[in-house]
Amino acid sequence: MGLNSNYFLPAVRSGAISINLFSRNLEEFPEDLIKLSGTLEKLNIKKNCITDLPRQFSLLQKLTVLHLGHNKFEIFPESISRLRNLETLHMHDNCITTIPESCIGRLGKLKVLNLNSNKIETIPSDIGFLENLRFLSIEKNRLKTFPNEIAHCDSLEEIHASENELVSLPIGFGYLGKLKKCILRKNLLQDLPETFGKLTSLKCLDLAANDIRIFPTKFHQLRLRELYVECNQLIVERPVRSVQEDEIMTLKELASRTCLKELSQTNSLLRRTIKHYPALREMLSLASKCAMCNSLFLNTWLECVHFIDSRQIVGSPPVGPNANKSKIPVRALLCSYKCFNAQPSDGDSKQPVSYYGVAFPASAPPSANTIN
Repeated sequence: MGLNSNYFLPAVRSGAISINLFSRNLEEFPEDLIKLSGTLEKLNIKKNCITDLPRQFSLLQKLTVLHLGHNKFEIFPESISRLRNLETLHMHDNCITTIPESCIGRLGKLKVLNLNSNKIETIPSDIGFLENLRFLSIEKNRLKTFPNEIAHCDSLEEIHASENELVSLPIGFGYLGKLKKCILRKNLLQDLPETFGKLTSLKCLDLAANDIRIFPTKFHQLRLRELYVECNQLIVERPVRSVQEDEIMTLKELASRTCLKELSQTNSLLRRTIKHYPALREMLSLASKCAMCNSLFLNTWLECVHFIDSRQIVGSPPVGPNANKSKIPVRALLCSYKCFNAQPSDGDSKQPVSYYGVAFPASAPPSANTIN
């Protein structure tokens, strides 16, 4: 079903800047709209039966707002990628399975992108070119991860990706410095990248109904206003006394720790000459810092957990009937069993931090073994 060509005559004569074709049972894009290419800025064609857009659609160069939700698109239309001034795009509630590479990356002025309720499995890497993107919503799709290039979306303030199939997040996710709201509920996440603690602008984080057991180091340095973690597999604090025997380190680890210690000294010979050994510099850049003694080490010798009062992260405890309402398990990296066995100083004016080794008994929730 289409519209009579005379339908648009008044709009063409008046130089309309906005057209609303909501729920008109359209099966094809009305090409008479191309006559408004010199004036049209806002176009609403929601709730129709359109499956594709003609190539001439790209002539609507003044478009800033485009609503195409509740149609029957299966592939992201390539003609949209040529709309250089587009700022808001809604394509929710379609049947989109594929976003072609080098398509959305051309929309340099895009600020709002809504792709909810489609069948999208991957986001192309050229999303990293959307430097002005502030709001991304891709809920109720089949997304399994984000491309690492999302780190280049410097203006991104909100991500809504609930009800997908996310199993991981890329390292680059933690470099979204302006991100304020992140909604990832009802996915398959088991872990968060170690860079997550860098999200210093983050105020609202929803991780409910995932499979997370422990949060990354520095997670407790976030200053959130809202945190939702109910219906996860969070490690429970059930102390069991344990003392571990001293370990034997590899020659590579011993040499790496010696180099790292040398590099920490301002006038060291290694610090002046390491630029000539790029492979060594790259390897040592992966070093971690011991949570107990602050020494640097190459490999994660012992991955532990410590429990943080949720009020350190958010003003009130995490919400939800199944949330751990007082303690949040946060990953800690220790350089040796010597540090693991060390007791916090009783004379410390602050409450000592206890680090736990993690144990996974059969047919039981994850728990933690205390240091001794």
